[in-house]
Amino acid sequence: QSLRMEKEVVVNESNCTQIDSAIREVLLHSGRPVVLSLDAYGFNQVPEPDTERLPPYDWVEFVAHSQEGNFQLGQPGNEVLAQLNNCTNLSELAQRLERLAELDYFWVNLTIGIRLQYGTSVSGSWGAAEIWQNALEPWNPWVG
Repeated sequence: QSLRMEKEVVVNESNCTQIDSAIREVLLHSGRPVVLSLDAYGFNQVPEPDTERLPPYDWVEFVAHSQEGNFQLGQPGNEVLAQLNNCTNLSELAQRLERLAELDYFWVNLTIGIRLQYGTSVSGSWGAAEIWQNALEPWNPWVG
């Protein structure tokens, strides 16, 4: 299951430190890897919030497993986002996104979060308070 809260935020060099801090906090509290996914849509196919979406033209996914802030490539980009495949942190990703002239013709969504799974009798499950504290609260400045 994925929790999704949407708000338009520009990721650039000036706010990378704040976003990195939130990623570290989620890693610390949740004990789960943080997934960063970028979806590229053609400029004339901008997805509407809360509607069924067409598949993106291209997508790339990174996973942060530790608090050092380094990413591992989870799903490589194949087209316009392939140039991001070897990014290893958020600052590098923001710099490359700003320099990719091809992206002038695309709408790019960046989704950051953790993947939740249903609890079992062995693993237990999180209630609403734990979901808030472990996965959502660090993002409060961006969704308020």
